[in-house]
Order: sequence, then structure tokens, then C-alpha cells
Amino acid sequence: VERIVMELERHTSSAFCDQLMASIPKDLPRSRSFMLRVVGIWGPALKYADEPLRADPEMVLTAVQQRPMALRFAADALKRDRRFVLDAVQVNGFALEYADPKFKLDEEIAVAASRTSPKMQQVLFPTPNDAEEAAR
Repeated sequence: VERIVMELERHTSSAFCDQLMASIPKDLPRSRSFMLRVVGIWGPALKYADEPLRADPEMVLTAVQQRPMALRFAADALKRDRRFVLDAVQVNGFALEYADPKFKLDEEIAVAASRTSPKMQQVLFPTPNDAEEAAR
């Protein structure tokens, strides 16, 4: 376990981390304490967690804090849960990109996402200049 954690801490390559996580012993994805440590180092490791852990709000928020795209590996029920999505975008606004699309239309969630990640403001509230640049 410690070797795996140390390897994840030393390497930043997603390909390496993916390979390492794919090769872990089968019982580790069920270990809440192990997976909580791992997703805190490399958020996308959430995809290797057992299904019940991918539905664990603390686990998913830890992963999102490390890398917002980790939300795409969360249980669908969490991605559809308004309260949870609000919590996630308050950790990192870019998590909204991986939540249920209906939340992009939710004003409170959209504003929270743009506060924690100002670049999300351009995604959620494009100005005419943003639209012109995107068309080019």
C-alpha cells in the first residue's frame, strides 16, 4: 500500500498513474481508507474505487478537489444530486462540466462554479465577444 501511494506521489503522468492503479491488488479498491488517500493524490483514481465508494460524498469531493474531472467517475446518483453538485462546484467550479447537464442552467450552482473557477464564467455566461472568438 505504501509503495503504491509513494509511486502516485512521485509521478504526475496520468498514463503512469492509470497503469499503477490498474495493477493494484483486487481488495484495495474496496478499502475506503486506501482509496481516500489515493484520490487525494490523483483524483481520477476514483474510477478504480468500488461502486459504493464512488457514491461516497467525501470520497468524491476529495477526488474533485484534486482534479475536477474525477466527478465523471462518481456514481450517477451523486452527479444528479443538486446539493452534492453544489458542494462539488464550491470545491472546484470545473466539476460542473462532469455533473448532470441540467445544473448548468441552475443559477445558484452556475454562480458558485464561476466564483470558485472564474474561467467557468466564460463557459456559463458567454459574452458576445466570447461567442465571436469561439466562431473563429
